[in-house]
Formats: sequence, structure tokens, C-alpha cells
Amino acid sequence: MNHSQLQQGREEATTFLQHVLDYHTKTRTLDDLIEKMVSAFSHPLDGSNLRNAYQLVMSGPPLETQHLQRLGSSIHALLTPGQCIPVAHLIVTKIKEFWQLFYPVYKEGEDEEKSRLSQDLAIRFAVLARLGSVVLSSLPLHLLHSSEAEGLRQEIVDFRTETLHKSVSSSLKSSKKRERWPAEVVTAASLRLIYALNVAPPLGLPSDADAEVYSKIEKALSKSDTLPELKLEMVFLPFLLKPKRPHKSTGPDTPSPSVCRLLSGIVRWSDGAIIACP
Repeated sequence: MNHSQLQQGREEATTFLQHVLDYHTKTRTLDDLIEKMVSAFSHPLDGSNLRNAYQLVMSGPPLETQHLQRLGSSIHALLTPGQCIPVAHLIVTKIKEFWQLFYPVYKEGEDEEKSRLSQDLAIRFAVLARLGSVVLSSLPLHLLHSSEAEGLRQEIVDFRTETLHKSVSSSLKSSKKRERWPAEVVTAASLRLIYALNVAPPLGLPSDADAEVYSKIEKALSKSDTLPELKLEMVFLPFLLKPKRPHKSTGPDTPSPSVCRLLSGIVRWSDGAIIACP
């Protein structure tokens, strides 16, 4: 299959996904669409080279930025109050489930079977976290009764602390003794999801500083062979957690010299934000 055929197939898949989203938007069944996406992303992966599979899955049409932006906009505008809490609970529960499946397998050892399973579980965790970053950050909490909205907000805060912070800390610690790739995939996905939750205006979550987690991040930054997307996530997230500066200050935050050694020139992040190194 040549490049033009691949491009045509991609365009057809993108068009199909848009039609599916349009249907569920018009019929107000976005909860059903999200449930189907979670189910599809939860299936084990085929193939012998899971690292290549990871690149293909994460860059495929269902996880393209444009498609996810449309999904997020539809969720925020049209998810009903009755669908909001069950959808959030589904996402949180499924990501927790895959973290709980991944970590024991990853810790047990590095024989061929466990190594493949840990890679497979890491990829599925990452895909679900990517979907979760869009769904959870787009929830229309303003449509819920104040007590329901606060209860859901607290569930997400607990999920951030008990699952995402733990996945970052535990993965960074365990990767010192084992194949690092699966742990780095999980860590990058967790950091990306933490960031999405922290900056989502509809959620309005409290501050997210965790000294233990971010001290481990600082140490991990010194490794030259760290997964590129993990290095970017590890660099970016601590800036978000700095105390907010006074409104009168409008200049950009400047990374420390140690961070700048990892980045050359200007880095453009996936959401369009830019951090400039002197």
C-alpha cells in the first residue's frame, strides 16, 4: 500500500468518525458513543511489535486532535445532566482498572510473556487516559445540581491523587530496575491527563502540587534516553504548578538552565502553548 492509499484510507476513516459523532450528537447519545470507545480501546492489541502499535494507535484517526476537539465540544454542549456522572465514573473506573492491571505485571518480572503483557496494558492505559483527558475536562458540571457537581469534582480530585499521582511515582521508581518503556508510556499518559484536569475551566480543581512526585520527575529528566513525549510532559507540568504570578505580570515563565539543556530553541506543545528558552 503506497502513501496516497494510506492517506485516502485515513481521510475516509476521519470522515466516518465525524459521521458517527454527528449521529450521536444529534440523537443526544454521546454517553453510548463514549462507552463504545472505551470498550474498543480496552481490547488487547495484536501484532509482535507493540512499540510500533503504540505509535500507530496514538496517531490514528480516533485520537487525532481535531476529532477529539470535536468530541470535547459536543460533550460540553450536549451531554445531558443524567449522562454526566455515569460517563465520568466509567472513564475514571476504567483508567483505574488498567493501572491496577498494569503495575503488578510490570513489577513481577521481565520474561517474554510478562514483558509483552506489560507493554500491551501500558498502551491501553495511555489510550484510555488520552480519551479521559478529553471527556473529563469537557464535562458540563454547570448543568448539575451544586451538590452533585461538588461530589463529581471530588471524585476526580481523588482519582488524580490516588491513581494518577501514584502511577507517576510508582512507575518512575520501578523503571529503575526493569524495562523502562512501559513505565514511561504510563507516566507520560498520567502526566498528560493530570495537566488536562488541572487546566480544565469546567472542573475548577484545586491546586495539584505533590513534592514527592515532582522530585522524582526532576531526577528522571537527567536521563538522556527518556521517552521523548515523557520528557516533554515532565518538563511542562511543574511550570503549571508554580504559584500564580500577579496579574500585572504578563511575561512568559522561563525554564531553569537544567531544563533548557533538554530543549533547544522553542518547544511547541500539543495544546499550542509555547515555552521559550533563552
